[in-house]
Amino acid sequence: MQEVNFEQPRIMASWSASFFTKLHRYKNLLKRRGWVLLLTVSAGLCFQGYKLATAPAVYISGARMMVDPQIRIPEKAVYTEELTNFYGTQIELMRSGKVRERAAERVRALHPEVATAGVDIQVFQQPKSSIFNFSAKGGSQIYTQYFLDAVMEAFVHFKDEMRNEASQKTLSAITEQVLKLEGELKTAQQNLYDFQKGNDVIGLQEKGNTAAAYVSELEQELADANKELELLELMDLEQNLEQQERDAELVEKEGGTSAELLGEKPEFEYLKARRGILMLENELKQLRKNLREEHPKIARIKEEIKTQTELLGFYRSQSLEQIESRKNALRLQITNINSQMETWQKKALKSSQQIAEFSRLTADVDRVKNLYDRLLETTENVEASPTLTQTSISILEPASPAYSQRSGVGKSLGMGLILGLLAGGGILFLLDRIDDRVNSFTELRDYFEEEVLGQVPLELIADGYDRVGLLNTDDERQVYSEAFRNIRSSLMYMAIEGERPKTLIVTSAIPNEGKSTVSANLAITMAFAGSRVLLVDADLRKGLLNQDFGLASSPGLAGLLEQRRQWTEVLQDTGYQNLHFIARGHAHAHIGELLISPVAEIFLRQVREAYDYVIFDTPPILAADDTPSLAPKIDGTLMVMRSAHTSSRMTQNALDLLYQRQVNVLGLIFNCIDTNLPDYYHYQYYKSYYTKTIPSDA
Repeated sequence: MQEVNFEQPRIMASWSASFFTKLHRYKNLLKRRGWVLLLTVSAGLCFQGYKLATAPAVYISGARMMVDPQIRIPEKAVYTEELTNFYGTQIELMRSGKVRERAAERVRALHPEVATAGVDIQVFQQPKSSIFNFSAKGGSQIYTQYFLDAVMEAFVHFKDEMRNEASQKTLSAITEQVLKLEGELKTAQQNLYDFQKGNDVIGLQEKGNTAAAYVSELEQELADANKELELLELMDLEQNLEQQERDAELVEKEGGTSAELLGEKPEFEYLKARRGILMLENELKQLRKNLREEHPKIARIKEEIKTQTELLGFYRSQSLEQIESRKNALRLQITNINSQMETWQKKALKSSQQIAEFSRLTADVDRVKNLYDRLLETTENVEASPTLTQTSISILEPASPAYSQRSGVGKSLGMGLILGLLAGGGILFLLDRIDDRVNSFTELRDYFEEEVLGQVPLELIADGYDRVGLLNTDDERQVYSEAFRNIRSSLMYMAIEGERPKTLIVTSAIPNEGKSTVSANLAITMAFAGSRVLLVDADLRKGLLNQDFGLASSPGLAGLLEQRRQWTEVLQDTGYQNLHFIARGHAHAHIGELLISPVAEIFLRQVREAYDYVIFDTPPILAADDTPSLAPKIDGTLMVMRSAHTSSRMTQNALDLLYQRQVNVLGLIFNCIDTNLPDYYHYQYYKSYYTKTIPSDA
């Protein structure tokens, strides 16, 4: 089942309502205080007009300068400047005090008859160009033109001086470096000559190569000897002989014989004896398969094996001695090679150092000579630089004849208009900030948290009357009467627990907020609904409700409280069904004491039982203490606040006073609202609805 959303859409967002309310507030402020804006604008225009009338005559002269195009000559030194902020730097130089001082001296020297006057120089770069536009303003027509010309000339001369000074400084620094390099070059050349004189430069390279080659051969021999010695140290006799045997086989494969490797060495005899024993043992093994151990052949072979074994031991001892001799020979060889290598390495190192020293001396001479030659060339260029025209900026157009300026009238008056508008706007804004009167419901909610029971539109007073007329049964003021019906409904159905309030006070913070009219019309509206209503004029000083009903002011409440009459004796018929009225009566010197007397409490209790509603129209809270004294005894209090009339600060003070007395404030009634405000656009629907013609029955 689809969920139904009963939330009513917001017709106007709070921010937009606040915006349009403030806009309407400022519009009304402008209508009321427009003379302030007119006054400030007039003052601004008058002030600017006075300044124009009393200001001395101003003469203006213009001129132009430009950056010169130049031909770049790579072979020549050209004066250049830092270009990152070039144009800004030039403008500041043109306006500098030094240039202005020189310009003033130049004018005095060339035109001593012209009186000196103050001149303001403005310089700016023309967009997308390398042209500078000058504007000079001064009090003297002739001096302004002469001074502008002098400024441009002084700037050009100043730039020339800067260039010459830079050239001289550069030439001095380069000359100093040339002399220094000249001495360094002579020293480097002498060092190279001395080295060549004491060393055979041509044979150094050959000696170094020979020594290096021989050291390489010795290193190879040393490696072979170390390898062979390590093998002899690690292997025993059998492993050594096996290695020699493998080497012999390798020699035989390469086309040689084993004798080339082994020769007649004991190792060879040892190997032959061992092989012979192996062959005899094998033969003995075969004979034993067929012959007995005592057989002569077996005995002969055993005898041969014994003989060969003895020889094998002899050859073994000789082989060991031979191997040890070989180790000693290798050790001697290694020692000899190391000695030779050390000698030849020193020779090679010495040759290398001599070659490196020769290369270094040669490079020093070349380096110093190249730098010396470049500086000599630079010196020639710098010396020729002053003879070249290198001025980067020149005069494009001289200063024009100065003319009187009165063309700033519109600008000056416009400035006066703007200043006047700003001053007037500021004053109006300050007045608005000071003015805390409430104009609309949106503003009312910003200032107060109390419930708003109703809003009564502004009703104009009819011709011939001094007060707004009361409601009647056939009243044509439908919107006005509907506002009081709304207040009546708010009181009848307000969200409170317990018994509804029957005795009500209608009051305000200050006079002239319309509380009496509101209390009377509220009583009439309640009577129209069939309720028995008593309206009491409790303003014992200045109450005028009797005039609204056309009744006498006495007898009334004052006589009742003085115990001169019963309350039923002072009742008056208003002409409205279910509505009675008690006037204020004659004024009394001690009115405040009457309202807090026991008689007043008895009166309140009796009328509360006799009527459905009893409405008291009381004095303004801040004007007298009557209302704060009476209100604690009443069921509820209604605070009337007039739109665009009452200060919210005063209304808040009045509410605070009531709260201090433990008064039950039911809410606010916003009176005399302007229905043209954005908050009340819905009143247009009221008017449209009530002005429709009701068709008659056919």
